[in-house]
Amino acid sequence: MATEVSEMLDRARESMNRSLIALDSCAARAEKLLLEPTDPQKYDDKLASHLAWLTSRVAEVTSALRQLEKHDRVMSKTPEQRFQLVCAYLRSEASPVQRAAVAELLGELDRGRSVLS
Repeated sequence: MATEVSEMLDRARESMNRSLIALDSCAARAEKLLLEPTDPQKYDDKLASHLAWLTSRVAEVTSALRQLEKHDRVMSKTPEQRFQLVCAYLRSEASPVQRAAVAELLGELDRGRSVLS
């Protein structure tokens, strides 16, 4: 399992590196096109295409970073914060059947029986 995860992470790193190379390359081409003297009245479709592609990729990366930050915030909660979230969920969103099942499991724990057996 650890080897599979390690290989998956290696593939993700390789993919990120290729993506960064593509972004850098496109940005360099767009910058070169911006610096070339052109007729201001003429529409530059190559430049527009590069800028549109860059804008789209930057938006995707920004969205992925926001999701990662959100995930990190959730994963970095203390045990007490996670407990409070579970309690809030049980109070506000869990159905009566779900709450009864949780109460039964907690009762078994209190009586010293293993819930997992």
